[in-house]
Amino acid sequence: IRMRNEDILWLYERVPVGTKVQITSTGQDLLSLKKYDRVFVNGAEQEFVFRLGPVQAGETTYLPLRTLAPDLGCRLTWEGGSNSLLAANIDYEVQLAIGSKTVTVNNINYETSDAPILLENMTYIPDYYLKDFFGADFLGEENRVLKINTPIVPTEKKLVKYHFDLSVN
Repeated sequence: IRMRNEDILWLYERVPVGTKVQITSTGQDLLSLKKYDRVFVNGAEQEFVFRLGPVQAGETTYLPLRTLAPDLGCRLTWEGGSNSLLAANIDYEVQLAIGSKTVTVNNINYETSDAPILLENMTYIPDYYLKDFFGADFLGEENRVLKINTPIVPTEKKLVKYHFDLSVN
């Protein structure tokens, strides 16, 4: 991992005292391993929280769902007990569980190659989930830029289902 001073301080605050750390050096350009530097959704560049943009894990690029949810017209509901997330809009109810390769879309289960991950309390999904489960179109991947169109009108973003809980005593 390439670390700058602010990254070292960030890590220092999170690693327990006494943890063994090995420091090595490499001449490899680690940024060259990253597939995307920038992501555009419906023509607008996405602004990611510092250090929490696209994450590369092998051949798979993960994107933070919370950042993309408004452009997908989704309301997100986190279920802490099961470490799962429901992303719902007018067309899709997508149920994801951290670490699980099973994705449920409109009550139909699908098996995937990669599972969602949790980083800094944010759910990251493989980029292809946007195409496969949210109906997005990939317009292009060039010059380390990913361009995506979502199936909603970007200015309205009102395509959210409302969920009600009903208790009968």
